[in-house]
Amino acid sequence: MKKLITICALVVVVIAAAPAVANITITAADGVNYTYQRWDFDTDHTETATYPMPYLKTLVPETDHNPYGDPSVSITAYGTTASPAGWYDNLNGQDVMHAGPLKMLIVSLTIPNKPNPDLLKIVQVEFAYKNQYAGVPITAYVTDPLGAVLVSEVKGIDSLGWDEMTYTWHIYPQPERETIMFVFMGGATNGADLNYVEVATVCTPEPVTFALLGLGGLFLRRRK
Repeated sequence: MKKLITICALVVVVIAAAPAVANITITAADGVNYTYQRWDFDTDHTETATYPMPYLKTLVPETDHNPYGDPSVSITAYGTTASPAGWYDNLNGQDVMHAGPLKMLIVSLTIPNKPNPDLLKIVQVEFAYKNQYAGVPITAYVTDPLGAVLVSEVKGIDSLGWDEMTYTWHIYPQPERETIMFVFMGGATNGADLNYVEVATVCTPEPVTFALLGLGGLFLRRRK
């Protein structure tokens, strides 16, 4: 019970007071069926795509602690003749995925897990990026299964000065896998760069976490 209370307090704090740094906060101690996976894009994945053809690549994580299957990320990026899409070595000081100016970079994550009809799934996704088009928000959502509830959306700056986002979703009941998508729009001058993607998931008993959703909704209404 103490662990469940800890989870409730942790997620409500994220909603009520967004920190300056957006970080993954859940750990294996917070529940069962924990998974963790991270893509750093630090190896040579392929040459950049030739405009107008998009860059298409499916990648396994560099860090993988998921006993339930093989997580993957699918990247689709569009470029221009002057700024082709794809994997870049040491762009803005980091190995990144890149989309050209005013072009899309689409990321689709697949995270396997162990299905359980009595558990609620908490999913956190964090990524660092540069040059998202001003005035156009990043689109992020769970495409499968339907019915995922977005609990928090936290923006910050990481230690290297990159923009950073962390999203938290609740999914009930605990599914066999999740598919999560987010979409960037490249800035008008430099295009969009994605530095890393990090995902952690954990499961908790449904009644406590559903009570948490009610508290979270109250905080969101107060902030508005």
